[in-house]
Amino acid sequence: MKPASRPSSPRRSLSPGRSGPRRARVVVGVGESPSSTAALEWARGLCRRRGWVLDVVTAWPDQGEVPVHEVPGHYCDARGRAVGGLLTALSACAIGPDESDVHVHVENADPVRALVEHSRGAELLVVGEAMSGRSRRAGCAPIEEACRHLAGCSVVVVSGPEAVPRSEV
Repeated sequence: MKPASRPSSPRRSLSPGRSGPRRARVVVGVGESPSSTAALEWARGLCRRRGWVLDVVTAWPDQGEVPVHEVPGHYCDARGRAVGGLLTALSACAIGPDESDVHVHVENADPVRALVEHSRGAELLVVGEAMSGRSRRAGCAPIEEACRHLAGCSVVVVSGPEAVPRSEV
């Protein structure tokens, strides 16, 4: 995966140094849950069929956890869990480091804020449905619920590996 910068202009505008319009993007939030892996698999299939770009976003710490900022040179358990969940999901979906249409972002930020920011100018934001995640245990609204209210694009919520996603506008 190669890191990508967030587009700062509308998705159909010309990019500096390019001669054509930007390609459509889908943003998917990936955590440690089976439903987030299912969301990644569903979003990757959609992007492959349509020739779109996939932005994979993992944020830490989880919603409801104490804010932790990474200290260079020191191991951070929250970041380790987030990256471990991301690597597991990428592996399960057979997404390798050589895929030029997949951009991976690991953010030290609130997951909802990170997903909403990355989804600006995207066609879709795809998230897994929270079942009993840390945000629910901490008394916070599920991430998908908050994203449905705050995202400026359509939000697709994927329940699990065998589920059909449902859309929200």
